[in-house]
Amino acid sequence: MSKKYLKSRARVGTRGFMLAGAMVLAWVNLGMPTTLTTFTPEAWNKALAPSALLLVAIIAAALDSVPGHDLKARLVFWRWKHPLPGSRAFQRAGLARDTRIDRTRLKERMGGSFPLGPADQNAAWYRLYKDVEHDPRVDGAQLDYLLFRDLTWFALLLAVASVICAIVNPAARNGSLWSTAAFSALTFTFSRAAAERGVRFVNTVLALTSAMPSSSETDGTKQRVA
Repeated sequence: MSKKYLKSRARVGTRGFMLAGAMVLAWVNLGMPTTLTTFTPEAWNKALAPSALLLVAIIAAALDSVPGHDLKARLVFWRWKHPLPGSRAFQRAGLARDTRIDRTRLKERMGGSFPLGPADQNAAWYRLYKDVEHDPRVDGAQLDYLLFRDLTWFALLLAVASVICAIVNPAARNGSLWSTAAFSALTFTFSRAAAERGVRFVNTVLALTSAMPSSSETDGTKQRVA
């Protein structure tokens, strides 16, 4: 699957979460509908505020592209410099924790040594990723990472919106504070899930690369076939 398609699949979940969160804020600040008459056209024409909140949610969803990859990665991995997971792809601790990776074979495919600097590690990892990017196992890990990474960003936006509601609407302050706590907890939960899936995504690329036959093995196979 293409990266564009993976992002579109991730957006299905993140947009639904954002709209649901906006409805929660609307109910907390304006009250939950108690009768079906609330949904009549006349009632909706009088309820401009919930519509405004939904519009804000849609605008916030459009802000998905504003922070960029680095800011979202900072929220997930809690690193300001070199936050992308590929920047630590070849660290010993990361390689040792995934038993799928044959470190000896991987080092051979890397020319006998692993890159050391964060920028060099990310660039080297990306080159390996381009060789296996269409593998379904890579697609699955990448989709999970993109989904939880974007959910982290949206949960943070909803937490900030809840704080603003608590300030501007004292009558619903208690409910807004509860929603702030809930969205903050979701931000933390999604960020930890994204961090774990991000490492899994990076290591899946390395595992598949280390499982590829070396050039000497390929030449040997050709000679036996000949």
